[in-house]
Amino acid sequence: MQVAGADLGWLLLRDDRTKTFLLTAQRNLPEAWAKKMGQPLDDGISALVALSGESLLIHGDPLQKFKVAALGRSAAVTPIKVRNEVIGLMIVVRRAQKAFGETEQTLLEAVADYASISLVNERLFRTIQQNAEAARSGEKQQNELFQSLRKSAQKELDGILYPLGLILTGKTGPLNAEQRQALSSANAALQRLSEVVSQNRPAER
Repeated sequence: MQVAGADLGWLLLRDDRTKTFLLTAQRNLPEAWAKKMGQPLDDGISALVALSGESLLIHGDPLQKFKVAALGRSAAVTPIKVRNEVIGLMIVVRRAQKAFGETEQTLLEAVADYASISLVNERLFRTIQQNAEAARSGEKQQNELFQSLRKSAQKELDGILYPLGLILTGKTGPLNAEQRQALSSANAALQRLSEVVSQNRPAER
């Protein structure tokens, strides 16, 4: 507002979900307008700039056709763009019929460029944060699945080792040397596998 010599102003940012422009910040708006914070605000001229993507300077009689005329006699609307896509709108108003000129337009567009960079950085940070949270959530689910599989594998191994132990101790009948050797080798391998399954954990990140 100060760079443009305006009396009041507000910022509209596009909601990515609904694609509507919501009142995000304001200065000196009357209460009836200010209470729209976080909601769409129809001032009559912002929608034109959202479509055209070009700054708009308007004053005097032409301004009287729009709702914003209730606030002042001169207005400037500047789009905030990312890759030629309008993601926000800055609107400033003068109560007096003193038109905004090219100098104010240049200054407002410079502010819009800075705002664009800030918004891109903020959204990038938010995306990275969401991806990190999703990764942590995915890792937790992966760990839970791993533990479930580990317990199932251990249960199956125990189910094999118990009867095998009975056979090796001769409780189910005598074994010849060749049978005992084969079963002993199988039992040893299963014991080692059981130890690996019971001790293994998902790798820490």
